[in-house]
Amino acid sequence: MPSRMEGVPDDVWGMMMEEQGVRRHERDLARIRILTELARPHERALSHLSIAVMSSAVFGGIALALLLMGLGWWSLAPVPLLLPALFSGVYFALEARRQSPERAPNG
Repeated sequence: MPSRMEGVPDDVWGMMMEEQGVRRHERDLARIRILTELARPHERALSHLSIAVMSSAVFGGIALALLLMGLGWWSLAPVPLLLPALFSGVYFALEARRQSPERAPNG
């Protein structure tokens, strides 16, 4: 028992250690589940696609807000960030479609 916890009764200390073990076990299971999902190419492509779509929407919304606020050419400032997000979105959409289980060859 650490010195800073010396006043804690043994039964409470045992409950704390048990709860910590349960949390560690749940965290490890979640990590394993996520790693197995990302190890599959279709799920990985969908994950990257969702990030690219969200970033495209955010940068597009910023550009539209700047345009509607009347900032003119300053509304083009997010475009250098928007274009790579759009291109990666298209790329990962094609990857997800290509690796889709419905499109798997019949063998």
